[in-house]
Amino acid sequence: MDQPVAFLALLLALAGSFCLYLSSANQRWRTYPLPGGLARPVSAILIATSLALLWRSMSPVVAVFTLGCWLMLFLVVLPYLGAWRSLHRKP
Repeated sequence: MDQPVAFLALLLALAGSFCLYLSSANQRWRTYPLPGGLARPVSAILIATSLALLWRSMSPVVAVFTLGCWLMLFLVVLPYLGAWRSLHRKP
């Protein structure tokens, strides 16, 4: 396994999931969500690039499994972090 490539792929997946979350209407990080027409395609490109890099550095089954687990982790954690952040904001 090529570790720097895998690390870069996981960072790209993190950026893609964060971009996807910020384009949601129910996100809690910003006052207004990012425009979906721009953020969602960028998110798809980041995630697809992440899959391609993971595919290069490990077997295809392991790459898809790793990306799926990573995306599930962040797409579950980001709303909770946003809610926690909105609780601790100064009025």
